[in-house]
Amino acid sequence: MSGDAALATPPATGGRPNMRLCVMTGSLCAVFMIGQLYRYATAVVAPDIAREMNLAPEVLGALSGTLFFSFAVMQIPVGILVDRFGTRWTIAGFQVLALAGPLVVAQAQNARELILGAALMGIGAGANLMAPLVAYARWFPPARYATLVAITIGVGGGLGQVIASAPLARFAEAYGWRATYVAIAVLVAVVASIAVALVRDNPPGIDRRIEGAPETLGGAIRGMREVLTTANIWRMAGASALGATLMFAFRTMWAGPYLADIHGLDTVGRGDALLLVTLAMLAGTLLYGPLDRIFDRRKAIVMTGLSATVAIFALLAILPAPPTWLALSLLVVLGAVGTFDVVLLAHERALFPHRLAGRGLTTINTFHFSGIASLQVGTGLVVGALAAIAVPADAYRLCFALFAGLGVIALLLYRKVPDRRPSAGFDG
Repeated sequence: MSGDAALATPPATGGRPNMRLCVMTGSLCAVFMIGQLYRYATAVVAPDIAREMNLAPEVLGALSGTLFFSFAVMQIPVGILVDRFGTRWTIAGFQVLALAGPLVVAQAQNARELILGAALMGIGAGANLMAPLVAYARWFPPARYATLVAITIGVGGGLGQVIASAPLARFAEAYGWRATYVAIAVLVAVVASIAVALVRDNPPGIDRRIEGAPETLGGAIRGMREVLTTANIWRMAGASALGATLMFAFRTMWAGPYLADIHGLDTVGRGDALLLVTLAMLAGTLLYGPLDRIFDRRKAIVMTGLSATVAIFALLAILPAPPTWLALSLLVVLGAVGTFDVVLLAHERALFPHRLAGRGLTTINTFHFSGIASLQVGTGLVVGALAAIAVPADAYRLCFALFAGLGVIALLLYRKVPDRRPSAGFDG
């Protein structure tokens, strides 16, 4: 058996749940939860930060965009480090910066310090998704991969999003946004310690020696050439950057301000509304997860989810003044249908052999999170410019139209990528 084949074979479980796998998966879900908490907390406390520091919408867009840009910049280095040193210690190293970020934000006195803290959080969270995904490729069979991604994003990410909605809003209302970021830092320290204690890179009896001599750092960097020449990587990267980002870019930055500026919701009201959207996202993620295995296809599922996402943004752009109940209903549906990225990630993973899994996934993820950051910064400029000369609702409607248009481009790119059926497995 080749090294790649061996590492792709999970440990025997005798048909019963493997407690070690469950515990490790739980700790990896908690790691991803931290990254989601960072991203979604901004939408809840952004109006409070802006009010205290008198920040313009452009600055809020830059604040959230910085987190995503710094996260994106770290994706290829994370891929190299995970392929070279493994999941466990890559996660451990990055959590040091992840701990520093919220502490910097908590004591920030101006926009520059806020952006520095956001950058540290983005860098520190750089391994919080890709490292778990590479670990799953080593521990689980390919047919289960999308389900594991869905569990991580749905349970881990969903928990982070739930915390960053009504609970975080109430905590911020009671203790202030600065104390909120201190509490987040404490949570990071706890989760990082648990992950280092429980996560292992490979199943028992399978170690790096099966793959031969460890790849040098120079060899790992040279492997990027192979990643960048992989068939369809650029179409997939474009679809990820322009399509899979849409719902997340809106939810992590503009959902809160939109509900405040257009529908007049206060901090607690925003938190309650965003909790509904978050629960819809959680349900959607868990429903999407097993669909590729059930239907033995991925492309049709992604195309359907992306088309529905485009339709909802188009509807929000067309409606001149939707009542709060209708706007919130559309956002809830958007949360459910817009989480198709769990299936897209499995399709992306199928492009690369096992030894390039980390670098391949993080390369596409670089485009994904750069897309989110660009959308947030760009829409921040739009909202800031138009709000001063026009009705704020029109500024948001223009943003919705932009999101819908980008989604159409993503559909055109992705439709040219051949499907990779789960039953075919991953390349060795």
